[in-house]
Amino acid sequence: MVQADENKKTAIIRLYGSLNDFIPHNLRQRSLICYFKGNPNIKDTIESVGVPHPEIQLILFNGEPVTFNKPMEQDARISVYPFFHNIDVSYVQLVNPKPYDELKFMLDVHLGKLAKYLRFAGFDCLLIPFLDDHGIVSEGTRDNRIILSRDIGLLKHKRVKYGYWLRSQMPEEQFKEVVQHFRIKEQDLNPCQRCTTCNGKIKSIEKYDIIEDLKPGTKKYFDEFFQCQNCGRIYWKGSHYKRMRQWLEKTMISVYGK
Repeated sequence: MVQADENKKTAIIRLYGSLNDFIPHNLRQRSLICYFKGNPNIKDTIESVGVPHPEIQLILFNGEPVTFNKPMEQDARISVYPFFHNIDVSYVQLVNPKPYDELKFMLDVHLGKLAKYLRFAGFDCLLIPFLDDHGIVSEGTRDNRIILSRDIGLLKHKRVKYGYWLRSQMPEEQFKEVVQHFRIKEQDLNPCQRCTTCNGKIKSIEKYDIIEDLKPGTKKYFDEFFQCQNCGRIYWKGSHYKRMRQWLEKTMISVYGK
């Protein structure tokens, strides 16, 4: 927020639900005085408060729904809402009518562990090392991917359509956040269909085709194998697989219960 002066106009903004995560604790759940010059659009004004536009579904401007392009006005009263999951708002003009086309993700370069979790669960999850913000936005928007990031500024980029700011810094909690925010259910999971290293698709392969690549213990105790069609990595249902399946089941129970 900035200090008022005689050349600035004012408006009142109220953030609802999870959008309060983007402002200091002492300002949450209350009306905020916003100062602006000229006639910026409402998207830029709300983002100046701290909220990235991909997390907004509905904006009421003096009680009426508007788009992100609505010009600001002196003394406007603005209510900003996150995505509605339990209330039907399809009859209202929404700034983000649909939060995503399908669950395909683009992660920034600091989320490698989360990428592995999402891939294990079966989700198409792209992470390209050493890519800068411009590259992440370009790759993500080209294929209508949901951009996941801990960088709020990245999600404010005007080209970003789908995105979510991860509140936690812990990968397991981040995975849980994604499950909760995108309402991922057990039937949406498809474990062991993606390579956790490169995101390539995994297919079954005969043991005799890869037997020379197997370690003695693996060769002796396992007969069912899978291989990434992109990088060639070999998978089997050993102890690591069992631990990951148990972790995934516990995570879903912690979100939705039994």
